[in-house]
Amino acid sequence: MYLILVTLFLVSLFGLRILTRKREGGVHFGVLVLGDVGHSPRINLHALSMANKLLNLNKAKREGPKDANGLNTVYLVTTGRVYLTLSLFTGITHLTHLIGYKGSKVADALTSHPLLRIHSIAPPSKIIASNPVRCELVWHGTRSNTILIRWRCEDESTAIPTLIIAQLLRLLRGTKLIIDWHNFGFSIMALGKGESNKIVNLQNDGILTINRYEITFGRYADAHLCVTKAMAHHLKTVFRVKGPVIVLYDRAPSHFHRLTLPDTSWTPDEDFSILLDALVHYDTHATPRHKNLVIVVTGKGPLKAHYLSKIPSLNLSPRVKVLTAWLTVEDYPKLLGAADLGVCLHTSSSGLDLPMKVVDMFGCGLPVAAVTYPCLAEEMVVDGVNGVLVRDGVGLGGVLLRLFDGKSGEEEVEELRKGTEAFQRERWDENWERCVGGLVV
Repeated sequence: MYLILVTLFLVSLFGLRILTRKREGGVHFGVLVLGDVGHSPRINLHALSMANKLLNLNKAKREGPKDANGLNTVYLVTTGRVYLTLSLFTGITHLTHLIGYKGSKVADALTSHPLLRIHSIAPPSKIIASNPVRCELVWHGTRSNTILIRWRCEDESTAIPTLIIAQLLRLLRGTKLIIDWHNFGFSIMALGKGESNKIVNLQNDGILTINRYEITFGRYADAHLCVTKAMAHHLKTVFRVKGPVIVLYDRAPSHFHRLTLPDTSWTPDEDFSILLDALVHYDTHATPRHKNLVIVVTGKGPLKAHYLSKIPSLNLSPRVKVLTAWLTVEDYPKLLGAADLGVCLHTSSSGLDLPMKVVDMFGCGLPVAAVTYPCLAEEMVVDGVNGVLVRDGVGLGGVLLRLFDGKSGEEEVEELRKGTEAFQRERWDENWERCVGGLVV
């Protein structure tokens, strides 16, 4: 373990010596997500907003694209190895670089943008699958003026060196660093593992816990973004971060416009059994005046097969049908707009984040029935106004019985739909420009 970390450190320093060479050129943004690029809506919106910012900067200066000095460089630093790739994307003064794992289809708005380049890399499980602590750093930093990291460690991909290298790059090159705290890696990894797990708590090896690591190396940045006021308070009081802390609420993009539709990532912080219990409750107590339910479950994740295998044993009648779908970024809002109700099972590993799926649903004018927790109730879903809060499967089943009980149910659903209009008044572009636009240029 010590040898792995020492090797990582030495290799990282080698990369930094090259990355910190001063070069002339325009404004470059680096946006890094350690996850599926196509399935990272918040980071995609960040990248698109930054690219549009550069486009406006070009227009403001009345300058067209012109040759840049030198090749852009992509560095992939993993256990004991450095991969150096010379990019073919030269000749543009200003660029935004989006880096992450290749997976789902990326929206056309990103792939076709003239000032945005996407750099796909293999996930760590394919690179160092045998390691008990899978570490990977991806950096596009030859001339990056601003680096934005979406910080959320998923599964065992702890990305331990990422914050360290980002801090070194910030200090040695003077690059502006912005960390978007979507959640905390320690809380996600602790789900189902227990704090004594070797991946979550490395003190047996004399190494700081992931939680302490995040606090230590995530403390210093030019700005910290987060998704709730509660998380902002946590960053200020527990992490004691240096630099401004800005709450950047998730908002649906402008193309999201107006079935029962649950959306789940099939992870331990989303208990799908709540929905299964609710469907059994509905099927058992529904009367002839209640509507038939078509449940379209979107999303993918590690527990999908486990829960889907349980559905046949429920012996649901034909009035309740469950379908699954994995949709493109273009089709997803269309399905949301066609639904009558959204269902959110997210409970948050840290208790401090908000579910992006509810943002998407509200953006399409879709009210939601959601499993409650403090942040959700205080900062997003107003019970009886834009949605309904529940605690368990029986409670969710009761909500379904009420909302799909003939004409009275239709009227309540319509009132809840009207309640989402306030959320739709501000979209991502306006929200991002107000909260972040002044930080990056």
